[in-house]
Amino acid sequence: LEASFHVGGRVRTVDEADIARLPAPHQPWFRAHSPPGAAAAFGEHVFKMEVGAEFVHGDAGRLAHYLRHEMGGENQSTQLFSWAQGDGGPSDKPAPNGGIGLYYDGQSDALMRFDELPQDMRHMHEVLWGLADTDVAGVDPSIASLRAYLRERGVSERAMGFAEAGYANTVALSLDELGARETIELERTFAEEGEGDYRTTHTLHAVIGHMRRGLEVKRRHVVDRVEETAAGGVRLCVRVK
Repeated sequence: LEASFHVGGRVRTVDEADIARLPAPHQPWFRAHSPPGAAAAFGEHVFKMEVGAEFVHGDAGRLAHYLRHEMGGENQSTQLFSWAQGDGGPSDKPAPNGGIGLYYDGQSDALMRFDELPQDMRHMHEVLWGLADTDVAGVDPSIASLRAYLRERGVSERAMGFAEAGYANTVALSLDELGARETIELERTFAEEGEGDYRTTHTLHAVIGHMRRGLEVKRRHVVDRVEETAAGGVRLCVRVK
């Protein structure tokens, strides 16, 4: 049962023929970025675009195992990049394709390479990278917020701004709203998931399509409640949108 009008949840792949029905100002961008000689085929189901989930985070082994053994090798995974401190910034090494991470300092209107950061930025990273190895029991109970935790460890106000932007992207909270202990547990979870972000060679929707093979999927069926029957079974109470 799928409550939405499409199957896949955050995974959403759009055929570019659907884009052709968008307002005209959107179309020139897709035409300009189409492969050489393919612009004339715009609107003929040639291209597909991911507009939902972009990549899979964590251990590539599990994803590769599924693609190889469940999908018979028809799809593969490729590593893209590795984030630091839970989506907080670029990795401390070049991406597999040779790309590098850059930081933008709005106060000084300057770009900084990942490997040419000033001391206060390097110190901020060291403190954040160390969260996953920190014993929660050893944190001073009077330090409630992540901002207080970083300040107590000498993180500069400028570097604090980068940390705040990173966590706002990850958990949609400010450093004042984030608890120090809760953040440590969050970082331990990221560390346990493994390093790296991976994308499939085909669209992610190809994986969803494979997983739904043999199933009858009813869309726009919202499960309002789950009841246990007298016979020990389960009854789903559904509302059709």
